[in-house]
Amino acid sequence: MRKNLENGKMAELFEKAKWGTALADDEVSFLREQLHAINTCDWKQNSTIKLHLGILSFGLCVEPNQHNKELIEKFINTDSFDDSIVASAIKVLCLHQYWNLAASYKDVLHGFIDWDNDMYEETRAAAINCMGDYLHTTQDKEEILYLLSKYDYAIKGSTNEDKSLIRLLYEAFQIILWGNKYPKERIICVWDMKVPKDISSSVINRVRQMGG
Repeated sequence: MRKNLENGKMAELFEKAKWGTALADDEVSFLREQLHAINTCDWKQNSTIKLHLGILSFGLCVEPNQHNKELIEKFINTDSFDDSIVASAIKVLCLHQYWNLAASYKDVLHGFIDWDNDMYEETRAAAINCMGDYLHTTQDKEEILYLLSKYDYAIKGSTNEDKSLIRLLYEAFQIILWGNKYPKERIICVWDMKVPKDISSSVINRVRQMGG
């Protein structure tokens, strides 16, 4: 089994699953066994076994019953798992492309959005993205106001960290407004944005109106 992991088995299964190819029963069993067995994995180990891709594959091929949810929840542990692994677990639990359970994990998302840790930047980005994805369909006013409060605080700053957070939040605002649609006014790559020059007041105002 270890040989399979080192040969990129999890990456191979993700390539199949992400294009909608149903995984065979033995492949799903392989993923389940590995996710059960691995209780710690740092970035160096993950660079070899691609556990984060195994988590994403699992999320694409099984239903979110209680047992499966508990299995993925194990990976939301920054004491035991690398940034990419924690981020992948959050995506599986919360994004509509996976299990669409963000309503049940809002406190978890808040915790990572509020947590400014250089070692877990991907996790924070995933949490903000998941919140935007959740709000596109629910338009939860309380959560919209929460993201706006983070934006208003960040826009007052001038550091690279502030600008990075602004870009992430701006992408979340675009997701709230348009989901996976790309009208002309949408910035496709927010990392190319010049902050605050490229911020559209129309986007911000529309999100503020949604927050009441």
